[in-house]
Amino acid sequence: METDTKLSSGQVLQLQLKPSERDPPVAVDAAVVRGIRSPVVGLQFLRFRMEERERLSQFVRGLLATQQQQ
Repeated sequence: METDTKLSSGQVLQLQLKPSERDPPVAVDAAVVRGIRSPVVGLQFLRFRMEERERLSQFVRGLLATQQQQ
């Protein structure tokens, strides 16, 4: 994930990830910052609603595919 927000390794966040303009955000109740290489941040998703699991997986796969193309 990319962000301009100053974060610390180990910091726990609550997130709303916006996959696209037409799709509703994916709610993540808790994610921990595992790595920082500004502006890129590595996250571990700790807690999210089960109904969000597939949407979260699709979001992450999309991010990984985009990074591999660059």
